[in-house]
Amino acid sequence: MIIRLISLLFVSLLASAQALAADRAIIVLDGSGSMWGQIDGRPKLEIARESLASVLARTSPSVELGLLAYGHRREGDCSDIEMLVPPAPDSAKAIDDATSHMKFLGKTPLTAAVRQAAEALRYQDERATVILITDGLETCNADPCALGRELEKAGVDFTAHVVGFGLSADEGRQVACLAEETGGRYFEANNAGALGNALTETVAKVVEPEPAPPPAPEPEPEQANGVTLTATASLTADGKPLEDENLRWDLKAVNAEGKADRQVAGRYAATFEQQLEDGDYELHVRYSSVKQAKPLSIVDGKPVTLNFNLDAGRVVLTARGSEEATEPQKDARLDLFFPDGQVGGYGKLDKYVPAGAQRLKARIGKAEAEFEFELAAGETVERGFVVGAGVLNVSGVYAEGGPVAEGGDFRIDIYEARQDIKGKRKHVTGGYGAKTFELPPGDYIVHGRVDKAEADLLVTVKVGQATEAVVNVNGGVLAVKAPGAKRVDVYSATTDIQGKRARWGGGYKVEYQITLPPGEYQVVALYPDSDETSETTATVTAGQRSEVVVEQ
Repeated sequence: MIIRLISLLFVSLLASAQALAADRAIIVLDGSGSMWGQIDGRPKLEIARESLASVLARTSPSVELGLLAYGHRREGDCSDIEMLVPPAPDSAKAIDDATSHMKFLGKTPLTAAVRQAAEALRYQDERATVILITDGLETCNADPCALGRELEKAGVDFTAHVVGFGLSADEGRQVACLAEETGGRYFEANNAGALGNALTETVAKVVEPEPAPPPAPEPEPEQANGVTLTATASLTADGKPLEDENLRWDLKAVNAEGKADRQVAGRYAATFEQQLEDGDYELHVRYSSVKQAKPLSIVDGKPVTLNFNLDAGRVVLTARGSEEATEPQKDARLDLFFPDGQVGGYGKLDKYVPAGAQRLKARIGKAEAEFEFELAAGETVERGFVVGAGVLNVSGVYAEGGPVAEGGDFRIDIYEARQDIKGKRKHVTGGYGAKTFELPPGDYIVHGRVDKAEADLLVTVKVGQATEAVVNVNGGVLAVKAPGAKRVDVYSATTDIQGKRARWGGGYKVEYQITLPPGEYQVVALYPDSDETSETTATVTAGQRSEVVVEQ
């Protein structure tokens, strides 16, 4: 029941984003260790995975959806935040795959994660929606309420929705403010009934919204005691006024202290016309990523006509991994820095920006490059840039010619082959399961690990080429059963010079499984209410499964 209701919740939240064609959304998923806690007898992480999978299967491919996770790679690390799937159309399978491989380990830096998601969506320039799914409070000395106020104030149209798993009422209030400050919704998922009530009262109607009535026509301006303000905008000083209904106009009244603090009118229109009484005003215009403002005064009812010289041009920018690539990279990240601002996006950047020096930072996977060019007012610059990236396909096996290491058990970490002066290598990226990485050209060390079996592989990545890397972890699986035991531990069969045996792993369970390098091991079972132990010897062979039973 809880999964079905949470699925309805996600459907309703995503439906809200789908209703706005321009919206792009990122799901921020809690990967902290507390997600192993249970609701209705099931781990919360399983509920989240299954609910997301159910919803994603019904999500329109046209929806630009991304996934960001925190606490899923390292314990105790407040910087453990990663964009697993950048926002893109038809991303359902990629998100489903990413959640199925996630570990749940670390802390809860939810504030920083939501901020990173908002910035990835360019919330200051475009509509942006973030859906936070968390079972805990902020644990990294940050204030989600303050962040909500900041994002609402600085964003064009930013909204955060928050889904709380198993939070008390007081805990819920501490994260609900993030949604409330941004005009979003907070939902408790303490039990199926409570969630069902929340869906009935606030969300269910969004799933199948009634057709919106046609907008009422704007009232005709009153002619008495007023004058007409007429404003247009052009890309150049002597250019023709733009005939684009996407121009955004906002008119504010100036108070006695000289501050423009009261909105008088606001609309999208090619030409802005407004009836005004005598007084001081400030007119703002925004066109794509260009913003300007002008003061004006109405005196003795005399009409005022303004034209804004936006001093801007258009950029249409793409990136690809190599000169040989014929198509732009759809998931390439493009960030353009121009005088007094910046704008970004994925795949293709088509914007109007202020004229002048432009600096583009393009990223494909972990490969980055920067480019500079000039943009003149009224000019259109359409260019494709080559970042210089190669593909590295990494998979793993337990032994040469043996079974494949799959899913969340197989951990990959990629390091630069070059060592620094202290002999350390820089970590580049990583993940779980067979995975494809896009990297700058160079030499890398691929470290593969399944539990305690691990190996390194030196590879070379070349621009425009795919490199296959199969890591042989040289390990076998040891499966232990110890009926009646409260704990099982696995040690080396031999002792060191001080007579101690190295411990390889263990846990409080009667059945325990671990992947180990080949060799001899000693399995020790500890029984409850006593210090009694039983031991047995086990042999592990690479690429094979060894099963042992420890009898009391």
